[in-house]
Amino acid sequence: LLLCQWDEKQYLERNKHLNSGKKLPLELKRFTVGDRRFMLIHSHLLWPAAYRVAQLLGGNLAILDDEDVLRQVIQELSEYKQYTILLGGYAKRDRWFWLNGREVKGSIGALHRVLIPARNNNFIALLQGKLHNCQSSQFFLVEWRINSDSSH
Repeated sequence: LLLCQWDEKQYLERNKHLNSGKKLPLELKRFTVGDRRFMLIHSHLLWPAAYRVAQLLGGNLAILDDEDVLRQVIQELSEYKQYTILLGGYAKRDRWFWLNGREVKGSIGALHRVLIPARNNNFIALLQGKLHNCQSSQFFLVEWRINSDSSH
């Protein structure tokens, strides 16, 4: 369970610790792939909560819409391959999309841990180097784009 409360001044400085480069309390790993920075966080959450935490950190759940980026992320997370890691993708009817609106290429495996089977309540996770259908996990991957506007 996470509860965040800031006054206006605190909100503007909410990522001061993150921007300092110091490890966050639930952070397991940080790495960079191309123009993207990633952080693996250990916290058991449903996908919508992980999505919101990523936003509060100034990022997004990881969008692995490029095959080369996906391959490199899988390699970086190889020590965590036995764990389900929530990503920034979702089901819409019978199709899968990343948060940027791009359709997912390839197939999405089925996990037995889907809590509420539904056509529009399923999300993408990484497990054993493959994309799977999942709703919650003990891990999620946050991403930031490196550009002139980013301080991460």
